[in-house]
Amino acid sequence: MTQADEQAIQAVLTRYLECWRRADIENWSDLFTQDSDFITWRGLWWRTREQNIAGHRAVSDFIRSQQARYRFDSCQIDLLAPTVALVHALWSWPAFKEHQESEPEDREGILTMVFVRTESGWRIRASQNVRKPIAAGKRP
Repeated sequence: MTQADEQAIQAVLTRYLECWRRADIENWSDLFTQDSDFITWRGLWWRTREQNIAGHRAVSDFIRSQQARYRFDSCQIDLLAPTVALVHALWSWPAFKEHQESEPEDREGILTMVFVRTESGWRIRASQNVRKPIAAGKRP
């Protein structure tokens, strides 16, 4: 992997995080290819960018108000071919609450993404979000 490729992919990840934290779905969605897949931590499989956008727009305002606490703790980038990269991002979301009445919990997970080089630069072709299990005794 060239340093330029790694920097370009890292820039997409930085923009991903910035847009997500601001709940800016419009600019966040530009990071995905038109035919992108997104599998949510709940197991929903959105097979196009439009489905991904619609699904994330449906997130409640309450959850959106917490997105500023979401972060990437580390990212690993591996070039699989000159135009394909595999990215694993460990994420955390401290004090997340599913609903107003819920007890806050510190959530963690792994985001696995396949990046492809397009005419517009590196874009996300596929993404799967997996939550790490909550430790025994820590369930709300």
